[in-house]
Amino acid sequence: MSRTRKRQMIRAAAVTGAALFTLAAGLTAPAHATPAAPGSFFTIRPDHARGSMCLDVAHASAAHGADVVQARCTPGNRNQHWTLVPLGGNLFEIRPRHAGNKCLDVANASRAHGADVIQGGRCTGGSNQAWFFRGSTETSRGQVVPSIGGLVEVRPSHARSMCLDVAHLSIAHGANVLQGRCWNGPNQLWRFTPAR
Repeated sequence: MSRTRKRQMIRAAAVTGAALFTLAAGLTAPAHATPAAPGSFFTIRPDHARGSMCLDVAHASAAHGADVVQARCTPGNRNQHWTLVPLGGNLFEIRPRHAGNKCLDVANASRAHGADVIQGGRCTGGSNQAWFFRGSTETSRGQVVPSIGGLVEVRPSHARSMCLDVAHLSIAHGANVLQGRCWNGPNQLWRFTPAR
């Protein structure tokens, strides 16, 4: 093999390796990451808003069908505090603190891109209320949960190619949260932080 050909192969391998690293970097948790413990409360923050916005049940409503939006993070707002309830395997309900018998829900169990994400009437364990995480940490019990401070995709069980998404990459207070086709965008990457 000629030196020129060998250099081309090394360069191609380096470029491929760098591209794979870049793709994985947003979804990889450090080995020492602390898993988000089910039963604890968290704020869930979209990456594109640089930590200033939180997943929020609009107007702190306890009603079935209340809209889920991104809103300015406000310490003590219980409608911005969420907990994970294990359903088995790597599936979880995501429940708001202010209305603990309600769940994060894809409206009408839609599989469509752009389907609204709401606060469901009551938790039923349905697949449109069951969520899993990509880019997560495995616990000692084998559950895959988000790492505190790490970035994850939050995906509904009934439509596994969809992700929890802030519409149109908006950074506005009150921007709608929906289910969108996963594309590893910063409006689909979420950070779990301990609630205050």
